[in-house]
Amino acid sequence: MAIKMNDEKILKFLEMIKPKIKKELLQANFQDREDLEQKLTLFIVKFLKENEFEEVDFFELLKQSSASEVAHRTPPGSFAQCESVASATNVLSVRKRSVSNKCFL
Repeated sequence: MAIKMNDEKILKFLEMIKPKIKKELLQANFQDREDLEQKLTLFIVKFLKENEFEEVDFFELLKQSSASEVAHRTPPGSFAQCESVASATNVLSVRKRSVSNKCFL
């Protein structure tokens, strides 16, 4: 069933994500933050008003998620490494030891 967002739901959603927006705006120049926050808020409101959304049951979403994870697992016997293992391997291979046996990069 498709749902249209009303003003009350939009305001509630904006209040929920406001801390995340503020956190991400710390990456922008101080002078631009207020303008970027207004533009982002306007974009979100416009997007929510123009689109319809599906009502999702949490447990149904969980079932779909676990089914897709099973489908995307690496087949047994393959040589693929997950990204975190590959990154850790790269970091460890770059480290060298000094004369005093302390690690440095």
